[in-house]
Amino acid sequence: MSQDASTAPLRAEEVRANFSLDPAIKYFNNASCSPPPLAVIDAMSDYYRSTPLNYRSGVTQLESRITDRVDAIRANLAAFLNAKSPAEIVFTKNTSEAVNIVANGLNWKPGDEVIITPLEHQSNLLPWIRLESTAGVSVKYVKPAGSDGLIDPADVARLITSRTRLISMHHVSNMLGCIQDIEAVCAVAHKHGVLVMVDAAQSEGRIEVDVQKLGCDFVVSCGRKALLGPQGIGFLWGREELLSQLNPLLVGGQSTDLIDEHTYALKALPFRHESGIINTAGVIGLGAALDFADTLGRNRVSHRIQELANYFLNGLSGIRKVRHFGARPGNYPQTGIISFVVDGMSAQTVSERLYKDDGIVTAGGVHGSPLAAKFLGVEGVTRLSVHCFNTEDELGSALRSIERLAV
Repeated sequence: MSQDASTAPLRAEEVRANFSLDPAIKYFNNASCSPPPLAVIDAMSDYYRSTPLNYRSGVTQLESRITDRVDAIRANLAAFLNAKSPAEIVFTKNTSEAVNIVANGLNWKPGDEVIITPLEHQSNLLPWIRLESTAGVSVKYVKPAGSDGLIDPADVARLITSRTRLISMHHVSNMLGCIQDIEAVCAVAHKHGVLVMVDAAQSEGRIEVDVQKLGCDFVVSCGRKALLGPQGIGFLWGREELLSQLNPLLVGGQSTDLIDEHTYALKALPFRHESGIINTAGVIGLGAALDFADTLGRNRVSHRIQELANYFLNGLSGIRKVRHFGARPGNYPQTGIISFVVDGMSAQTVSERLYKDDGIVTAGGVHGSPLAAKFLGVEGVTRLSVHCFNTEDELGSALRSIERLAV
C-alpha cells in the first residue's frame, strides 16, 4: 500500500496484531526507542539464519544476493525521502554519527558561524560546540518565540551574517513534539547562501519527511524511534554535490582504495562515507520497517498518532497540579511527544511511580536536551510518547494513574 493508498482510519487491532507486546506493559517511550513489528524481527532473524554475510564483500552468489538486497533498501529509503538518487543515502549507526559526518566533513574557517536552537538534543549540540574549540567556529542560538517551542524564521534571518555557514535544527522537538517550519527556514537560509541540516530523528515515521519539499541540504535520522526499525542503524541524506565535498569522518575498508604505500583514493558516493562493514542486519531491519510503514499507510499512521496525542492532551488538561508544555491540542498537528510535570514531584519519580504502580512506561528527566529543560524553566519533565500501536484504553489508564499521583 502506498502512502496515500488509503484514508481509512487505523484500527487498534489491525496494528497491534503486528507486534509482540507484553499486555502487562503500556509502552509510551517511543521517542526514545520503539518496539519493532514482527516483520522487522523476522527479517533480521532470517538474515542471521540464512545469509549472515557482509555487504559489498565476497564474490559468491550468496554475498551478491545480500549486496543486491541492501542496495534495494537504499533505493527504497531514497524514495521514502523523495531523494534524487540512492547515492545520497549514507548508512550510519545512529543520528549522532550522521551529525558528526557533516560537522567534521565541512571545511571550516575561524569565525564561521553555525546557528542552532536551545531545544536540540545534545547529539545536535555537542558536535557544533566542539567546533568552537577545534576550528574557531562561532555557535549562535535562535530561541523559540514562545512556550510552544516554535522557531520564527524571521528570528533566524536576523541572526544570519556573511560568516554564517550552516543552520542545524530539529524537525520535531524530542521534548515538546512541535513541528518546525523547516521550509520557511530553508528559504531564509538559502537566500543568504547558508546550508541547512535537519535532525529528523523524531519526525521520521511520525510525519512526512520529503527532502525536496523541505528544501534542506542534509537530513539525519535513525531507525529505532518512530520508524519502528532496529537499534544501531541510522542514515544521512545529503545533496549529492554536497556529500561529495565532505571530508569522510573515517577512512578504511569499503570506503577507500589503497593505491600504494602512501596513497589512497576515496570511493564513489555513498561508499566513501561508509567505512568498514556496515550494520547489514540493521539495514535489512530498517528495510522491513519501511515496508511496514507503507503497508499501514504513512498518512494513516500520522493521523492515528495525532488522534492519540489529542486524546491524551485533552485528558491531561483537566488534571489539577499538572502542567503540560507546548501548544494545546488542535493548535497545530501534535506528533505524539508530550511533556508534563506534576507539581511537587520530580519527573523521575513520576515515571518510576507510573511504572511501579501500573506498568506504564514513560521517561523522566531532560531526555538528552538539558538546554531545552533550561528554556522551560524546569529540572526535568515526564515525557509520554505514543505510536500507532497504542490505544485510548492505555492512555486512559495513564491519565488515571497521573491523576492519582497529582493529589
